[in-house]
Amino acid sequence: MNEVLTLIVACVSFINGLHGDFLHDDIFAIKHNADVTGHNPIFKTFCNDFWGKSMSDNTSHKSYRPLTILSFRLNYFVSGHEPLYFHLVNVVLHALVTSVLTWTCQYVLYLSPQCSLLAGLLFAVHPVHVEAVTGLVGRAEVLSALLFMFCFILYAKNLRIRKFEPFARVESVPIFLVSIVCGILAMLCKEQGIMVLPVCMLYDVFICCKTGVIQCLRDKNLSKGCLPLVKRLLVTTLIIFCLLLFRWWIMNGQLPLFQHQDNPASFSPYLVTRCLSYPYIWFYNIFILLFPSTLCYDWQVGSIPLVETIFDPRNLATLFLLMVTTLFALKWISSFKKSNTCHHPDVIFIVFLFSILSFVPASNLIFRVGFVIAERTLYIPSTGYCILVAHGICLLVERFIKYRHFIVAVTLFLLILLLCKTWTQNKVWNSRETLFKSGVRKLPNNAKVHYNYANLLKDKGHIEDAIHEYRLAIRLYPDHASSHNNLGTILNNTTEAIYHFEKALEILPHHQGALINLGARKFKLGNQEDSVRMLQKAVEIDPHNVEALMTLGSMMAELNRWKEAEHLYSRAITEKPDFAEVYHNYGTYLHLKGDIEEAVHYYQLAYSLDSQFSVSMVNAARGLRQIGRLNEAVSILDRALLLGRSSEALDMLGLVYYQMGRYSESVRLFEEILGDNPNNTDVMTHYAQVVANNGDVIKAEHILLDVLHRSPNHTEALHFLANVLGQLQRHQEALVYLEQAITLQEHSGDNGELENMYFQHGNHLKDLKQYDEALISYQKTIKLNPKKTKALLNLGAIFHLKGDFQLAVRYYEEVIRIEQTIKLH
Repeated sequence: MNEVLTLIVACVSFINGLHGDFLHDDIFAIKHNADVTGHNPIFKTFCNDFWGKSMSDNTSHKSYRPLTILSFRLNYFVSGHEPLYFHLVNVVLHALVTSVLTWTCQYVLYLSPQCSLLAGLLFAVHPVHVEAVTGLVGRAEVLSALLFMFCFILYAKNLRIRKFEPFARVESVPIFLVSIVCGILAMLCKEQGIMVLPVCMLYDVFICCKTGVIQCLRDKNLSKGCLPLVKRLLVTTLIIFCLLLFRWWIMNGQLPLFQHQDNPASFSPYLVTRCLSYPYIWFYNIFILLFPSTLCYDWQVGSIPLVETIFDPRNLATLFLLMVTTLFALKWISSFKKSNTCHHPDVIFIVFLFSILSFVPASNLIFRVGFVIAERTLYIPSTGYCILVAHGICLLVERFIKYRHFIVAVTLFLLILLLCKTWTQNKVWNSRETLFKSGVRKLPNNAKVHYNYANLLKDKGHIEDAIHEYRLAIRLYPDHASSHNNLGTILNNTTEAIYHFEKALEILPHHQGALINLGARKFKLGNQEDSVRMLQKAVEIDPHNVEALMTLGSMMAELNRWKEAEHLYSRAITEKPDFAEVYHNYGTYLHLKGDIEEAVHYYQLAYSLDSQFSVSMVNAARGLRQIGRLNEAVSILDRALLLGRSSEALDMLGLVYYQMGRYSESVRLFEEILGDNPNNTDVMTHYAQVVANNGDVIKAEHILLDVLHRSPNHTEALHFLANVLGQLQRHQEALVYLEQAITLQEHSGDNGELENMYFQHGNHLKDLKQYDEALISYQKTIKLNPKKTKALLNLGAIFHLKGDFQLAVRYYEEVIRIEQTIKLH
């Protein structure tokens, strides 16, 4: 009954977290992980890390959790990218762990039913578990904990302790082997799971074989009866050794590469600092379990300042921890010596096994870890803490029977308080905004949380606020390379932006984002050779970096190196076949190349993968407008506007309405945008087109001149001003603006618009009776688009006027052939 009650309470504790989104690490480990989405074959799961990179890759995080990834893959197969079902599985798993822990306390550790129930309830409602349960990637901890408990139960219950036998014996070898398999599976869910095997070994030695061990210690020799124990220990040790050997092999003999900001204490060159900081961090982990008021999704640099001298008052906390640990150890040693018979497990020793021993992989004692504190790593250790607190409360009730009602009332109040904190913390994990805002509020000295919050503000378009947060992150930690890099991406001042990119590379020479962004900025400034070299370096560092592949691909396209561009985009799609942005960028490349219909297809693929990708919808509508499929364009733009009335979507809809002849609706949309943003030069240009079409050519000219005053190299404004001046028969002036637009367009690589400019250039020259120059422009047009019938017709007309009837006939016949082909199709 206790197990059912704690299971229900565990579900209730996390039920309000079911509707949270994919957040933080979930995006990379689940949403964009080809091992989860099924784009990689299943066997790859056993070769790749938690994030989908090959374990042998030098950029791999080296976190090997294939069973957790397989559980995500099954989740994805059943429910797709719907986070609700991922959350549901996590909550069910947490409820199972809670129920199994309650059963273990009563039937394996032989605690009283009341103590077992209380331990289970504390574990069910503790808010420190929110990151492991409501944070989807925390499933690694929860799955590992479940298998940890199964391994321990099977191992412990399989040992037969007889009254007159000093050493316990295995009842069933198959069950012993199954328990070992559970331990191996626990490790394949999360590395920390391997600690269940040492836990079982020590439980075997100091609890189940206590009588025999005391005899051996007293007699100072091994008795024959200890042989089964020695065999068990040798087998388990050999398995642990093989697992560690396998782990080293799968990592290609490389440890993960962390940065100073991840774990400053471990990077300190001073032994004193490390020796003082590590114990204080351990104390802080215990403090979080005792008083879970300050919880955060990311504890990195600045979260807990280093303890650098013995005079730091925080050393008192470490000293207190040492004293309490020593007292517990002395009490257990005393208890161990007093009785030489096997009896029910000592709670202090169980706490040591479940809390301290299981925490060792996260303690920095064996190897460097990539965090200061990670609340999720306390999931398994918290089992021992909950047992200790429950046992302590039960002892108080036994000792102070007169006050038992008061103690029970206080305990219930504590449980309700913890439950309320868990519900509150679940809400923090509801969205990216709530999570990142909470981080800034809880750990204001943590540069990483300011960096993440700045990323959120940048994505929402709050650029000034984002700049402030990036600068704050840099002030808190000047060597935060990613803050420098991301700040550079949103600064309008090119010189300052380049400084921050270069600063990021000075801090971290292989920072791929900084290489990509610096290369992109320098490419725009005309430094093409350096830019391409930087991007090639980024691709060399990580051949799987999709952003580097796409950026280098766009550079190749602008340099008219189409084959190289095609190859790079194909690689990007192969790397991330479920990543919407890859298809969008490939669509942009095809658009640039002039393959409009195919571009539209890839834009549509992009927003089919990401229903919130409004930019891809707008670009698809742009392509549909160019090929005359106006009703489809309107339909897509209506869908984009449901996501938000962005100026880009409204602007494109205004252009489509203009092309459909719905001039009044077009004017209304442009005026709506300009009402909110009167300095939007793109919209001003489009508004001028509508005004000119309504007959007010002079007003259109004034608007366009205003645009060019604000932005002298606005290609579209230059192009359309040439059209307006042509309508006013001012062809010579028109040619000046149009030639400037052509020069800019030739550098952009957009051939689709360039052919129209060449065609209009020819028209102006034809109207000025400069036929030879007009011929050159029309020939440039058909070189870009051999099926441009209007250009072919004008070429025929000019040759007709010049008396070259043979050439004229050839162009006229080509026009007839193209039009007949179009009719047949």
